[in-house]
Amino acid sequence: MTGIETFLAGVDLLADLTPEQLAELSGLAEERSFEPDERVLEMDKPADVFHVLRSGRIAIEVEAPGRGPLIIETVGSGDVLGVSWLLPPYRWTFTARALEPTRTVAIDAAAVRTMAERDPAFGYRLYQRFAVVIHQRLVSARVRALDLYDGDS
Repeated sequence: MTGIETFLAGVDLLADLTPEQLAELSGLAEERSFEPDERVLEMDKPADVFHVLRSGRIAIEVEAPGRGPLIIETVGSGDVLGVSWLLPPYRWTFTARALEPTRTVAIDAAAVRTMAERDPAFGYRLYQRFAVVIHQRLVSARVRALDLYDGDS
């Protein structure tokens, strides 16, 4: 197993992949590093990868008119960053910024979609897992919106 493959094997989101699927997914991945305040993803840019965090923390932000960037969630080691690659038009719907030195494994999104089309059982399990991530992000955004609304009263 490669270092990336060993790391991905320990990520909850990918826990039930077969050894062959894990090896293929690892072949679509590369390690990346980000410095504090460096943008990892930028709203409305192509969603061509998703990241699994090895270390560090990343803030997921939206631009709030008149307020500037608003952090809707912070992700850390073992978490996944990026879900916009799953659905057309494959563009980021938020910006993500490193809060501290951060290392990720970036995985080629188009190749993963092709893998999912070729292996529907893999695709189904992957989409189920990412649906949980999407749900968690929606809940976080809702809670943050309620905090903002309450703070305006």
